[in-house]
Amino acid sequence: MRTILVVFGLSLLAFKAPAQTGSSTVDYECLLATDQVAWEALGLSRDQAKRAGQVKEACEEECAETRAKGGSENALLAGYEEELRGILTPEQYTGWLKWCATRAQPTH
Repeated sequence: MRTILVVFGLSLLAFKAPAQTGSSTVDYECLLATDQVAWEALGLSRDQAKRAGQVKEACEEECAETRAKGGSENALLAGYEEELRGILTPEQYTGWLKWCATRAQPTH
């Protein structure tokens, strides 16, 4: 019985916390394109919007430095995205991902 509970508990942990691969769900351009109007449309509080703006600015600076050195910002983006995930509510984060996806689609 104890073994079954341990296996069950470990399987829940594996399901709930997927391994981090250092890749980001969003792209650099989307994060940089997210302005105050977009954050407000997602219902962020003033404090959340300020903190999200600080994440964006830090990403812009660090990613530019990495690109200038010939590197890729993908690993950096994953960290910044994780910071945003900690600032936004799950609903706001989902809304932001949808905003990123819809802004990437061509408008005809």
